[in-house]
Amino acid sequence: MAQPVSTVREVNAHIHHSSNSSIQSHSHAAASSTAAAITSNDWIFTRRDLETNTPSRHDGMTEETELDRRTRGCVFIATVGLALELPQYAITSAEVYFHRYFIRESFKQHQHIDVAAACLFLATKVEEQGRKLSTVIAVCAQKAAKNDNLRIDDTTREFWRWRDRITLYEELVLSSLCFDLNVDQPYELILKLGNEMKLSDSVKTAAMAFVNDGYRTTWLCLMYRAKEIGLAALFVASIFVGQELVSSTSEAVTFFQLHEVQPRNVFEAAELLVKAHSNSSGDGGPGGGNGASKSNHSPVVRDPGPPPRRTVS
Repeated sequence: MAQPVSTVREVNAHIHHSSNSSIQSHSHAAASSTAAAITSNDWIFTRRDLETNTPSRHDGMTEETELDRRTRGCVFIATVGLALELPQYAITSAEVYFHRYFIRESFKQHQHIDVAAACLFLATKVEEQGRKLSTVIAVCAQKAAKNDNLRIDDTTREFWRWRDRITLYEELVLSSLCFDLNVDQPYELILKLGNEMKLSDSVKTAAMAFVNDGYRTTWLCLMYRAKEIGLAALFVASIFVGQELVSSTSEAVTFFQLHEVQPRNVFEAAELLVKAHSNSSGDGGPGGGNGASKSNHSPVVRDPGPPPRRTVS
């Protein structure tokens, strides 16, 4: 068994080496063999589109500022979701709704916290994790004010402001997303493959850690399919823990092709996952560092629970 990698930088170097060695000789074959299996997806965009062609960019906002707003919105979703004791898959659905909404709308026209609150409330319905609107409002107000002792009810102006904004943005999100609320997530694949390949709990836990950081702080869910993200997360986590998923780049290419994905996409997603985790929690391992994993934003890993996919009638 390989030795655990000590830093995120070493993991990134390992991935970069893999993606730039024998991957070139396999890329054309990979594309041709998987093209038929990959269907179009209105919610998958190129890096160029995301960096230069979003509504926020057209409004003069820099890419750095937009990514910061996206991160702040997703951190708010995770913070409120955890306080409401929602399973991770419900929190992730809300984060995806949030990212998708701001592919069609500008951050300069909407307050990210208002949209985030509405996305979370909507996700509780879609994922059948019902929470009373009054409860969601109370927790949103506390987390926005960074005061868990704050108490508001329907006799306060603040309560009605939150109620009006959440109900308004719930309708706007539904409209902008064209009621397309089904979100494929990588957690089920991580657990299924991890069990089939007899990977350790540490690898599966680390993989979910990387996914959570990636959804929160990058364009990840707007660039890659859930299957590509799940495979990338397992690939990165296995390197980090020292129980490598594959022994060579050639073996990795074959393994990814067998799962009907383009290897280059998996390697690119893996690099994004490492970058997201590095930004979120310093240079330590999953669950370490000084970022989200030790703050009140979101624990890096939670049991995602069963992942039912439902639509709102």
